[in-house]
Amino acid sequence: MEEVTLDLGELFKVIKRKKHIVLGITLLFLIAGSLISLEGNKNLQIKEQEYVYKSMSSILVGDLPDAYSENVKDVTALNQHMVKTYGAIAASRTVAKKVINEVGLNVRVDEFLKNVKIKANPDAQMIIIIYGDKNEKDIKRITDTYINQFTTEAQKMYPNSKLKILDEASSPEKITKDEFNKIDSPKNNEVQQMTTQDNKGKSKKFVLIVSLVIGIMVGLGVVFFMEFMNNSIKKKEEAESIFNTNALDFVKRSSKNNFKLNLDEDCRIARTILQYNNNNLIKSKINETLQESKNVFMVTSPGEGDGKTDISINLARSFAEVGFKTLVIDANGRNFMLSKMFNIENNIGLSDLLAKKVGNLTTKNNAIDSKINDNTFPTKIISFNKYINSILNDNLFLLGWGISNINPADSFIMGQVEIIIEQLRQNFDYIIIDTPSMTQYADSRVLLNCTDEVLVVVSQYKTNINAVMESKKVFDIMNIKNINLFWIAEPS
Repeated sequence: MEEVTLDLGELFKVIKRKKHIVLGITLLFLIAGSLISLEGNKNLQIKEQEYVYKSMSSILVGDLPDAYSENVKDVTALNQHMVKTYGAIAASRTVAKKVINEVGLNVRVDEFLKNVKIKANPDAQMIIIIYGDKNEKDIKRITDTYINQFTTEAQKMYPNSKLKILDEASSPEKITKDEFNKIDSPKNNEVQQMTTQDNKGKSKKFVLIVSLVIGIMVGLGVVFFMEFMNNSIKKKEEAESIFNTNALDFVKRSSKNNFKLNLDEDCRIARTILQYNNNNLIKSKINETLQESKNVFMVTSPGEGDGKTDISINLARSFAEVGFKTLVIDANGRNFMLSKMFNIENNIGLSDLLAKKVGNLTTKNNAIDSKINDNTFPTKIISFNKYINSILNDNLFLLGWGISNINPADSFIMGQVEIIIEQLRQNFDYIIIDTPSMTQYADSRVLLNCTDEVLVVVSQYKTNINAVMESKKVFDIMNIKNINLFWIAEPS
């Protein structure tokens, strides 16, 4: 069983290449988390708007000393101290339990005490008892019972105590539950408010942190799933293994301008390699002898959008730059782009030339009109003058596709394209033929018999590996050996 290893370097490359997906999904989760936290705060506020009814009563502790009393200061201090003690008695479980039993409430002591608020004010020597509940009917009766049980319990503990009820239990008053919960000492209210705000802040941070983590995890999961489902070729070694040849690298850059500049330089390298691999004798200004050479290159790819048209244009330019008379042919009748890219009207071209009856032509008619040596086109045999356009300089020429709507594959056969290519071969130093996908159409397969070298463009993360294998199968069936692999790599 083959051992499967995890290449962390490749994983990081995948994340870097599709970081926009991870960032986008993470941002969506953060936005969702923010909305959830805001909605949660709104729901919390709505819950806090629940209403209750309250009833309150006030009790005076001790006698207030008059001007004739002795030790006024000590009496006042004692009464103030007793207020705190009585406050503790009023808030005790003992008093609460007796009230529950007397009134007959079905509630636990702890739950009951949550509805009781005891405010002990030593300075005023006063205790205020407040009871709140959703049931308005028994509020006043429960408050009166609570006062009676409190005073009874206080007198048991302090028989000499002096407690005077200043205010009987008031009629029920409707307030919000939030307002009732705030009935405490100012210090407790402040602490409670700070705690609530702090809890809300912590809750919001927690939701955002969880949203961030989940967003990143989901984003990574989506990216890895897409990568797992992506059947494109990812490593140059895979393509080299399938075609059993070394690939020439073309590296993309982060912007279109940089990619163009880099592609020009890569095509110069490719031009040199093609010349030396095919043992071409370069015709120069000094030596006019010309050895038979392989000068017709077909550029194709396993799938659409692999970059073969860019390769065709830049490779043709690289030959023309050093003085070679170079013709680039748009043989992609499925998606002809060369005329548009050179800003030339596509009103006549190869398809129109093929539409003519050229079956009576033979390869023995290889005379070269004198005008071709002057950078014009021959009028004998076939007049290419109206079909071919000069591009930029005297060395680069374009034979566009044209406007004929005949099926490209049929036109190549019926129009005997090999005869046209053979005659053009005699008139140009190099011919670059841009063709459609090798696997989707028969056009490129027909042209294989007309070319000397096949340049196969494979684009990283773009070209389907099944299409690459299908292309290799076609080459094997047609016994095509002169295959050059051009590898377009994504920026690292």
